[in-house]
Amino acid sequence: MDAGDVVLVYPHTAFAFGLYSPFDVDIDTSKEWQGLPFTVTFPSPEVTVLPYSRDDPDNYRPTVEAAAHGHDRVWLISSHRSKDYGALLEIIGKSGLSVQDKVKSPGAELLLFGRGDVSSSP
Repeated sequence: MDAGDVVLVYPHTAFAFGLYSPFDVDIDTSKEWQGLPFTVTFPSPEVTVLPYSRDDPDNYRPTVEAAAHGHDRVWLISSHRSKDYGALLEIIGKSGLSVQDKVKSPGAELLLFGRGDVSSSP
């Protein structure tokens, strides 16, 4: 990541991202996650966990637009994707960003979106 980059975390990826990322993680007991009495949050302003919106992916739009505003590079990390993933990619594209780089592994994907020609450095 470069200075000024932001990371969008697909909702079902938040726990794994919390375990393996260099960012600080908080346990939030005021919110439930799929039957668990807590969820994970990231105090860093560079990291945003997308809201759970599998049934209505348009709910991603405000979060994506807020994250993309003023940033030329936005990373999306995902695993455990569902039918809403394609709509999420469309929403990111409509915010003026396009895929600049992609890293895939079984069950997970890291995408770098940017404006114009941006270089990647994960």
